[in-house]
Amino acid sequence: MKKEDMQERKQKWFKKLEEEGKLTDPKEDHSRGLRALQNPTRREVLKFIGDNTVPFGKIKSHLNLDESSLKFHLTMLEQALYIEQINNDWRLTPRGIGYLKNVEPRK
Repeated sequence: MKKEDMQERKQKWFKKLEEEGKLTDPKEDHSRGLRALQNPTRREVLKFIGDNTVPFGKIKSHLNLDESSLKFHLTMLEQALYIEQINNDWRLTPRGIGYLKNVEPRK
């Protein structure tokens, strides 16, 4: 994704969060993010989704998880604002993209 496109997407994303009342106290937000990323399965979900929009079933089969476990992990990541659901698929938010870019080295 081009830098300009990413900036525009990030601005729209922040506006959407603000409109939906999902922006929280920075301390609480940081704590929620740390809890979400402490789990290696959730970090693997982020890496698997990467630059794509991925359906639930594909994530489930790739990680070999049962439905309820995957729903739990996706909910944690969504609440920490690392992923978002688009129809029945999942994609990284600008925060999730930033995590992969700055924290998780690509192989």
